[in-house]
Amino acid sequence: MIFAAMRDKDLHAIGRPLFPLADELIFTAPAQTRAFRPEEILELSGERRARLAPDIRAALGLAAQAAPEDLVIVTGSLYLVGEARELLVG
Repeated sequence: MIFAAMRDKDLHAIGRPLFPLADELIFTAPAQTRAFRPEEILELSGERRARLAPDIRAALGLAAQAAPEDLVIVTGSLYLVGEARELLVG
């Protein structure tokens, strides 16, 4: 799961039910000044198994290491989803 969020969102309310669903987590940030930095998400979420990526391009690069049968989900911020879509679909 690739995840990012804006600072005005309740990270605990979002992450508590969502993060346990993923076998692996990648925290990143969209190109928005209102976004949590990946390090902040790691600290605030208490998730110690997450990897960090500075942007969606790097996060997708990490996710590309997944097995072909694995599902990669980009979620949290619609800004992040839009950036991923642009890179993946054009």
